[in-house]
Amino acid sequence: MTISAIKTASAAVFCALATPSAAATVTFQIDIGSATGMFDAPQAGGLLTSFNITLNGVTFDTLGMGMSAPVYNAVDNDIRGNPGTEASILNSVAAPDCPALSCVLSLEDSVDPGVVPPLYAVFPLEMGIPGTVTAAGEYSITPPAPIPLPAPALMLLGALAGLVGLRQLKTRQARQPQAA
Repeated sequence: MTISAIKTASAAVFCALATPSAAATVTFQIDIGSATGMFDAPQAGGLLTSFNITLNGVTFDTLGMGMSAPVYNAVDNDIRGNPGTEASILNSVAAPDCPALSCVLSLEDSVDPGVVPPLYAVFPLEMGIPGTVTAAGEYSITPPAPIPLPAPALMLLGALAGLVGLRQLKTRQARQPQAA
C-alpha cells in the first residue's frame, strides 16, 4: 500500500467523521410551566421540523408558517419567528374552549431577540385575531447530549495512523545509505 493510498484512505475517513453533526436534525426537550415537550430542529439552528407539547389539556403540534414559522436559535437557545413576528404553534386536537387550530402557543417575540429567559404566551384566535392571553411565562430548552465518537472509529483512526507511521519508517530506512 503506497503512502498516497494511505493518505487518500485517511482523508476519506476524516471527511466521513468530520461531516458536520450540527447540520443534523436532532430532538430537543422544551419545558413550559410544568409541561415537558419535544421538538426537532437542526442542532446549529434553523426551522423546526416538528413540535409537540400538551399544556392544560391542549396539544400544540402544528407549526406556524411564513413569518410565524418557529425557528430554533442555537446561540440564544430559544425559539422565535422570523423578524417582526413571534413563532406560533397551533393545536391540532380540540379541547374545552379551544377548537382545533384555534389556540396559539406563541414563543418569544423576534423583534426583541435574546430575551432571557425566553417567554411564551397561549391565547385563542377569535376570527383570526389573537384573544386574551390564557397562560404566559418562561420556557427553557434542553439541547441533546453530544454524541461521542464511537470506539471503533477511534480504533480505525489509530490503525490508519499506525500504517502511515510504518510506511514512513520504511521509506526513511530505504533512503538511508547502507554502511559498508
